[in-house]
Amino acid sequence: MEEIDDRIWTEKYRAKKLNEIVGHERILKSLQIYVKEKKFPHLLFVGPAGTGKTSTAYAFTNELMGGRISQDSFLELNASDTNRIEDMRDKVKVFTTQHSVIPSEFKIILLDEADNISYDAQSALRRIMEAGNSRARFILLCNFSNRIIPPLLSRCAVFRFPRLPERYVVSKLKQIAEQERVKLPPEVFSQIHLLSRGDMRQAVTLLQVVADYLKEALLVGDPLFELAGYLPPSLLNNFLNHLRTKPFSDVKNAFLEVIAGKSSRNVLLQLMTLISGSKINNQSLATLIDDIACCDYYLTEGATERVQFAGLIAHLSEFFKV
Repeated sequence: MEEIDDRIWTEKYRAKKLNEIVGHERILKSLQIYVKEKKFPHLLFVGPAGTGKTSTAYAFTNELMGGRISQDSFLELNASDTNRIEDMRDKVKVFTTQHSVIPSEFKIILLDEADNISYDAQSALRRIMEAGNSRARFILLCNFSNRIIPPLLSRCAVFRFPRLPERYVVSKLKQIAEQERVKLPPEVFSQIHLLSRGDMRQAVTLLQVVADYLKEALLVGDPLFELAGYLPPSLLNNFLNHLRTKPFSDVKNAFLEVIAGKSSRNVLLQLMTLISGSKINNQSLATLIDDIACCDYYLTEGATERVQFAGLIAHLSEFFKV
């Protein structure tokens, strides 16, 4: 009887080798040279979530060590594990100074979310880099390089991972769907890319949800958007018309009701896309995009969601009211 592999698809289809990573050809070429020559500096992978930083780090380490990764040659830590000076000393420094079973083997320390490590802990990490084992190499993963202290940046080769273009995401999704024997309309793959915004991890997760819970006839359009936590296109298509023709209070109350439970960031991104495609002059467009940016900032700072969105709808109403 064939054993069922019930792992989540993001792990099941995670790349194991560098040649399985999609996109980022220039980065992969450099890393393949490092593997071949067995010489490389500390590395810093920068980019948005889901662009392949972690998968690339795993694949690189796996190939560098010939598929023989051991506990005394590889240490993976999250920012929450290393956010104090004591953590750096007790975990990272101890690991780098321990002898490996194979003396010539590299010791790889993978630090995820490095941009969330405190300034003091980053300073401690810099000292460990300076005084540590000559075979120890750090791979730092982060979303924002401006949160990494300059002394660390100067000690790393920086590789930037941009969001993945549609062709790479769609190709990977089709490959997974074929292996899972899931038949989907072709436009579903493009819509999943649109919703994931180049985040491969989110795209694969959404594909699995789609495959598990929806019938083919319901996959395209509104249900898919709602499943991903976005406002349905049909609602957005009517939103501007309602701003022009209906009382403000009615539009505001209806809009606040439909966004309840939705990601405020997703809603704002959809509104910005909607407004950018509307027929208003450039000055008005710039003003409204600035309003959306301010709303995003205040929500990030902890402002009340209903108040911020009500104010944003009021601004939109001023520009679109007949």
